[in-house]
Amino acid sequence: MDIEKFYSTALGISEGELTRQLAEETEHCRVEKGEILVRAGELQGQVPLLVSGVVRGFLLDLGGREITDCFAFRPGSAVMACFEIGVPSPISLEALTECELLSFPMELAERLVDSYAEAGRVYAEMLSASLRRHWELKVMLYQRTAMERYNWFLKNYPGLIDQVKHRHVASFLGISPVTLSRLRGSGRT
Repeated sequence: MDIEKFYSTALGISEGELTRQLAEETEHCRVEKGEILVRAGELQGQVPLLVSGVVRGFLLDLGGREITDCFAFRPGSAVMACFEIGVPSPISLEALTECELLSFPMELAERLVDSYAEAGRVYAEMLSASLRRHWELKVMLYQRTAMERYNWFLKNYPGLIDQVKHRHVASFLGISPVTLSRLRGSGRT
């Protein structure tokens, strides 16, 4: 795999020296389905980026049930529970499919953001996109019907409904698995 090309394509980095430095310290790895990448309360020492596969973020409610908070499935997505450096993860991250990741040390990310304006831009764009997705989900959960949430999911997470367990999608949308099954059976989109 051409790691420099991945960084330039998936993250839109055009500065050759930046992609070279990233590639030098990047580790390429595969993660098995069901593997927990980070547990709530742990610190992430690496910045993993998704090349392929699906990862979900989840937390436990007061009754100990898993609540799906987010999905990462687009190449270049940061597989991080928290973008704030040195802060324990508020959620756990689980591979829902076999995944391919590129990972580099958090310290490198800090150095590059301090040294390269383009690294700062990419970091700011990732933070902004994450915040936007989380607010969009919050609006969906509190201001839309179950059918509207389901249609929103189909539009914004294309093909994901066929790759992950429906209970994870139902949890993400704040509905029961039975309701999700009924929505899927209605055939409306």
